[in-house]
Formats: sequence, C-alpha cells, structure tokens
Amino acid sequence: MLRCLCLYLSLFFANGHAIPPIFLIAVDSLNENQVIYEKFPLLSHSLGVNDYGYLVFAKSRAGTEKFFKWLFLEVIFVELDAQIEVVRYSGSSTSQQEECVSADVTLLM
Repeated sequence: MLRCLCLYLSLFFANGHAIPPIFLIAVDSLNENQVIYEKFPLLSHSLGVNDYGYLVFAKSRAGTEKFFKWLFLEVIFVELDAQIEVVRYSGSSTSQQEECVSADVTLLM
C-alpha cells in the first residue's frame, strides 16, 4: 500500500547551492532493507534543463540505514566535492579556506 506520506529533503550549502531535492515516500509493501531510488529530470528547485531530483521509496519516511548511506555517499558527498572544486578554481579562495574545506570533508568521511 502506498501511503500519501512524503518527506521532502532539501539541503543548501553556505554559498546558496542546493543538492537535488529528495522526496522520500513511504510504501508499506517494501521490507525494512528495501529502498528504491529514481532520478527524475526537471524535478528540481530551478528550471535548468539539466536539473533533476530524486523520488525515493522506503518502508518509512524516517529512512533506513541503506537510504542514509546512499544519501551521503551518492548525493551529499558528490555535491560537496563539486562545491570544493568551485571554491578551489574560482580564484577567490585562499589556501587556508581550502585546508578548512578539506579538513571538514575528511572528518565527515
């Protein structure tokens, strides 16, 4: 049974960049370890043609261990790496800023 319960997850970096939106939908028929991820074009905060978002189906809107591993490893860290590259190559960063960002990423991993 598909419940009409959805968790909307949106995370923003300090510079205003957002990760793709994630909609976590509870499906009673899934088992506790089952999580289904679907990437949808144009399901986004903005109207860019290359923008996308995710529909994620799990047993509960609270997520599962598998969901959170996917969220951090496949979404947040990938976006964080992209933001580090923007800071590193924008010419506006200092070596001290780069060291802080690298240290933060190392602590997270």
